[in-house]
Amino acid sequence: MRDAIACFANKHISGAPIVSVNGEAVGFISDGDIMRYLREDDHPPFAADSSALFIGFWNPDIEFEQKMDSVMNLNVLEIGTDKPVTIALNSSLEDVCNLLSNKCVKKVPVVDGRKVVGIITRSAITHYLTKRYLGQLF
Repeated sequence: MRDAIACFANKHISGAPIVSVNGEAVGFISDGDIMRYLREDDHPPFAADSSALFIGFWNPDIEFEQKMDSVMNLNVLEIGTDKPVTIALNSSLEDVCNLLSNKCVKKVPVVDGRKVVGIITRSAITHYLTKRYLGQLF
């Protein structure tokens, strides 16, 4: 987890595939997974971005460092999923949109065969479609 959290901070990302030494997707970890792990069990979960989860579930009686210490030495698969949703490299934009929508996820690893070759996100699709639309206007 220490490496994953450092990667998120250094690369300004909110999730990443967990890959085997062969480059195959064996899981996925996101900031939402971390926030869900840190939250208090007596609060109901709600759909929101990770900052809302962080604020909504933070217990002011427990110091930030103590909560983070409880996470840092865990294996990423103890918090993330070991059943990653992936999409094939040659998938259509429609296929990607359907997958993201049907699985209710914000991002998925893109695979060529079984190897991870990238990540596709809802925000990347939104930016692409917006630029495409605006380009047609001018």
